[in-house]
Amino acid sequence: MGHQHHSAETTGDEHPTALPDRTGSPAGSPGTAGDGAPVTDEPDIACAANTPGMATMLTIRHDHTDGTRLDGSARGDGAYEVLQPLGWTYRPWAGVHIRGSRDTFAYPAELEKHAQALREAGFTVTVAVDNTWRPAAVRWAEREQRADGRADRYDDRAGRATDRGNAREAAARRTLDGIPLGQPMMPGHPSYRADRNRRERAWANQNAARAEHDNAEQLSDRAAGARANERAKHNPRAIMRKIESLEVEIRRAERGLADGATGEWADITRLRLARDRDEVVFLRGRMAEHADTGTFVAWSPASIAKGDLVRVESFGWYPVKRVNRKTVSLDTTSWPHTAEWDRITGRRRDGMQWDTPNGQPWPVEQAERVARWTNLLAAAGRDAAGDTEKIMLRVRVQLAQRIVHGLPGDVGDPAVSACQPPTDDGTGWQPLMLAYLAVYEQLESGRPAEQVRAEFGPPWAGVKPAWRMPIYREPEPRRAGPSGFRNDAQPVVRSGDLVYGVYDRGASGHLATSFCGPVADVSAVNHRREAGDWVTIRLVDGTEQQLQTHRWLAVFPVGTWQTEPDSVGVEPDALARAEQAGRHAYGQGRPAAPAADATVTELISGLPVGGGAAANFQAFTRGYEAAGDLAAAQALADVPADPDHADLSSSGTHGGEG
Repeated sequence: MGHQHHSAETTGDEHPTALPDRTGSPAGSPGTAGDGAPVTDEPDIACAANTPGMATMLTIRHDHTDGTRLDGSARGDGAYEVLQPLGWTYRPWAGVHIRGSRDTFAYPAELEKHAQALREAGFTVTVAVDNTWRPAAVRWAEREQRADGRADRYDDRAGRATDRGNAREAAARRTLDGIPLGQPMMPGHPSYRADRNRRERAWANQNAARAEHDNAEQLSDRAAGARANERAKHNPRAIMRKIESLEVEIRRAERGLADGATGEWADITRLRLARDRDEVVFLRGRMAEHADTGTFVAWSPASIAKGDLVRVESFGWYPVKRVNRKTVSLDTTSWPHTAEWDRITGRRRDGMQWDTPNGQPWPVEQAERVARWTNLLAAAGRDAAGDTEKIMLRVRVQLAQRIVHGLPGDVGDPAVSACQPPTDDGTGWQPLMLAYLAVYEQLESGRPAEQVRAEFGPPWAGVKPAWRMPIYREPEPRRAGPSGFRNDAQPVVRSGDLVYGVYDRGASGHLATSFCGPVADVSAVNHRREAGDWVTIRLVDGTEQQLQTHRWLAVFPVGTWQTEPDSVGVEPDALARAEQAGRHAYGQGRPAAPAADATVTELISGLPVGGGAAANFQAFTRGYEAAGDLAAAQALADVPADPDHADLSSSGTHGGEG
């Protein structure tokens, strides 16, 4: 009989009503006595067993599969009240048991004390102990299944709580939607009492809905915690610490047995010693699997030498004074003075940094810049609380990300995330973070954002974006849903459109861009009487927003934003114009900023989503560099000027117009 841990508690004063009887059937079932027998007028020994003080056959049973439990007890017989002060507990699905006794070794003498307490209360008790331990592979697999089951139950309860909250919220909305906006209650009017009762019921439903949603959130957190707790046990660094603690227990047991210990303690110690050795072998096999697949390789004396710098968790970098078998001694006067191998997360040597023993080294200078950007990103995510410097830091961080990806400065965070590599792609993130920091430092120095953007060049192309917000065109205003008027021909948001943002009023108010991305679907119109008509717009990432149908959104219609820049063909004449524009820009002494050149911008604006931007930018740069090389050659070698480009420095027109 397996135990399932649960947070519900049962006091000794209130015995559970669903306590199983000796046959395993719930006590108190309709038409049965406590032992499941049909109810009759004849006296029954089983009925007498429920009376405290009457003789009842009980068994205290222990094994490694189900732990320590009490068999034969029935509701109201008094056995639970006797055992509760001794550490026993009750759960409806597990009966009376000792919590946490699964896969532990029980001392028969200790259980005999519990049995004696029951005998003194008038019970007949036997003790059955089976200390046969289970292999580590079986224990770990079963524990993982129990954790998954516990998390699934929390998720199921959270879903039911959410449904109850939604039902309460819908009931409140049905009532309040029938009340005109701004309509007050009118004391003295014949309808006052009914109106007040309706409102109070709606308010009560709203309060109940909030309580259910809060409960659902807590249950979801508990489900996530159950999964995270089990996942943490499978972390390679946690496995290393577990192996270390088991080896300590093994050495302690071996010393105790070497001293000639006998009796019950020695017998159980031998069993525990064999089980711990089996678990060490199992865990070392887990570590070998990680090493074979390359997912984790532990640092060891073979990979660290005296004079190296090692990173100890999040404390920073420390020089190595001595390499020991199990630890590294650090050359520092502050804590920590030593570090175990599982706490070391990096090494530096000869100007290069290794994040893992089997990883690729990279320059320390780049690693420090990546670490700086990580710290800036964390600082930008904290509450600014009105601090001007923190607010400006956040603005610069967000603007740097948008400049690197070639996005408008006011675009929402989802548009940035769509251009970033997966979170577990470390090699893809390093160059991207370096680009972020380079732009951030220019903004920090006080340079205008427009100038930094113009000089950055084509957007970062390390990964293919999931979707990209158009750059060189303006979104169209569209309503969230149809107005319901017969002659209304205003376009509305459709599935496949790309939302740029939501206007706060009309089609020209402030544009909030936090809700942005491709539209997955738009719900049918929900007619809420006095509250108006509403629709729910769901994006491809699962984000939803309820809007009244008269609300306006900035939208790129379907078919105008899906084309990738790389798939757009660029006419040779356009590239020639872009190259000539680069020569012209050099001749006028302007910076090499293709995104700021009017000719290049005009060439790009006619292509979907800035398609062909990279090719046009490269052509501009080629022309700019060619003009620079020609000028340098003329200055150094007195080479005659190219007659085809002799008028570039004096021409007042764009190169594309020549």
